[in-house]
Amino acid sequence: MNNMSLFFQILPKLIIDKQIIDFLINILIILFAIIVVSFFNRKNIKHKIIVGIILGLLSIMLLMNPVVLANGSYYDARTIIFTISGFFFGIISTAIAFIIGATLNIIVDLPGNPLVDISIMLFSGAIAYSLRYILEKKGFKHNIKYFVVSYIINIVNIVLFLIFSTTNTTFTELIIPYLIVFPAITILSLYLLEFNLDFSLLVRKNLQQQKLLKYSLDLNERVRMVILDLDYNYLMFNKTHEDFMKKHLNLNINIGDNYLDKYKEDLEHKKNVLNHLENALRGETIYDEFSYTFGDEEIFISSTYIPIYDKYDKLIGININLDDITEQKENETEMLNLSYRDSLTGLYNRRSLTTKIQELEKEQNLGIIYFDINGLKFMNDAFGHEDGDKLIVTIVKEIESVIPQDSLVFRFGGDEFIAIIKNLTLKRNELLAEKIVSNLSSKKINEILKEYEGITVKM
Repeated sequence: MNNMSLFFQILPKLIIDKQIIDFLINILIILFAIIVVSFFNRKNIKHKIIVGIILGLLSIMLLMNPVVLANGSYYDARTIIFTISGFFFGIISTAIAFIIGATLNIIVDLPGNPLVDISIMLFSGAIAYSLRYILEKKGFKHNIKYFVVSYIINIVNIVLFLIFSTTNTTFTELIIPYLIVFPAITILSLYLLEFNLDFSLLVRKNLQQQKLLKYSLDLNERVRMVILDLDYNYLMFNKTHEDFMKKHLNLNINIGDNYLDKYKEDLEHKKNVLNHLENALRGETIYDEFSYTFGDEEIFISSTYIPIYDKYDKLIGININLDDITEQKENETEMLNLSYRDSLTGLYNRRSLTTKIQELEKEQNLGIIYFDINGLKFMNDAFGHEDGDKLIVTIVKEIESVIPQDSLVFRFGGDEFIAIIKNLTLKRNELLAEKIVSNLSSKKINEILKEYEGITVKM
């Protein structure tokens, strides 16, 4: 008798403890649903189908773990699951979840009235889906929409319980779960899922933007593009930069590596780069040119350091563009060389004569020989410029073969040449000039150009 009395004394406490455990299980299942479905894209049909399957299975788990009241009636959190589905994922996900939940509810002997269970799932999803679009068209804010949806669904569910339930559940017993607890949990769940969905969407967009940015960076095969954080660590780089580092510096770079670490051997250049980075962090855009020497190859690089700001004008990183301008430099050198050189003979031209004379101002015993090709115009007119050019080239080769190698020869005009010879006496100068004339006279130019009259030499 005493044992029976003790059992009936602790029975209410055991029931209450089980209610709490079942309630916590319901909450955990809901939280799990919020976390899992937030990773899916609501605009993707395949994702909607997967979400529907997940929510359908979770609704079964909730039905199998109801919170049973003392009088034998029960309630579960499927209301929240189908509200979430209808409100955020629409018809496809909700329909699939409903089919799974309703089918299992019919073929498996589960606690509760199947008609009530199926009605709760159907009305919760349908009302949430419908009210969302109605309230959005009316321009209601999120907190109002969540409040209205939660309470209308739970009021409908109270009516369903009172009409179809066979457990003699009273309205008073349903007030706390369906008008206080479940609406509060539903509103909170909607807020949490909205936050998770927005965050997941932001992450997906950022990943997509990073892929697009990486793709656009990789399209440029000449310019090396680098993005650094405020500690000069790699946030992004294109394939051109990665290949350059591997080929020329034998370095494998990774996101998160420090940009300055690659200059361990070149401290002077590291100092310059650090100075540019520091100036970029002060908001300056820096442009610089430098060169690398790799064996016999010299590579010229133009570098631009650009500060990166977010939409709030907060400095968040540095963009570095490194352009291989070796070909450009070679072209500039060639153009500069052409501007001071004669295109036919390769000699210095009239423009460079003034510059070279200024460089030789302090030289002593300079010999200057002036050559004038006689009859060049006549031969050009009579035989064509091609033969005239051959004559000029032949004379230039003869002059260069006689004078010392450190001498300077200029094409002063169309048929005029000047040779400047260092450390030369007047007598030696005369001998060189005579030798050039003598050598040219022995050439068989006259057999090609019968009217050739020789050259005039002045010293």
